[in-house]
Amino acid sequence: MKSKGPDVLIAHETTSEGQDYINHKNVELTSENDVKALQQFIKKNPDLKKQDDEFGKIFAWITEFMGDTHVWWFLLPDLTFNGVREEAILSGRMKREKIPYKNFPRGKQVYVTDQAFFNGAHWNSQKTGSDLRFDPYDEFQPRGTNQFCQTYSMMHLLDALPGETNQSCDPWSGDPADFKKFYYYTECALHFILGIAEHCKKNDLDLEYDTPSGPYLDDLISMIKYCLKYYRICINIIKLP
Repeated sequence: MKSKGPDVLIAHETTSEGQDYINHKNVELTSENDVKALQQFIKKNPDLKKQDDEFGKIFAWITEFMGDTHVWWFLLPDLTFNGVREEAILSGRMKREKIPYKNFPRGKQVYVTDQAFFNGAHWNSQKTGSDLRFDPYDEFQPRGTNQFCQTYSMMHLLDALPGETNQSCDPWSGDPADFKKFYYYTECALHFILGIAEHCKKNDLDLEYDTPSGPYLDDLISMIKYCLKYYRICINIIKLP
């Protein structure tokens, strides 16, 4: 990935159009149908649609960072990603951008290293020695969406999901069927992402982007904090099936 991200972080609070967008979009809804109705309303209003597109760029930059193998192998050096180990990249036997997408494995298998799987649209993960493949759709993310599946898959391997040893937040205490749990999990994921970005910054991780990693991560951290402030938008902006 060579993304530079947006040139500036749009301060929605400083304009009447932006504040109008926040008031409409940063809300907790009760169903996917309610989210779709809100999205249709936003789409029909040019000013709100412009703000929505800007927020979408910020959101996409964050998810791209969390799906970057530089970050994954920095945190999980023994990880196998889509059948590839990091030494294959470092030795030059394979180019990072040539790692193939793969379908998720069928049936139960046990691996000798932690696994991350990306099929081009969705992420799963699996811990060493376990025959259970973790799928964020089972609990943390609306099924069929593109959101923080790469983040939840990483949290699984690092025991950082709600209720686990390194949890970033407590388990959801409401009704398991309540759509509002996805807003809660999104806020949890963003807290985790912020910690990852700050850790990468502190350790001077070289992301090999066109933009130097230090300024890139500074901008990214600002964006994550902005999304945390309006975390509900990170559910209400995603495309639902």
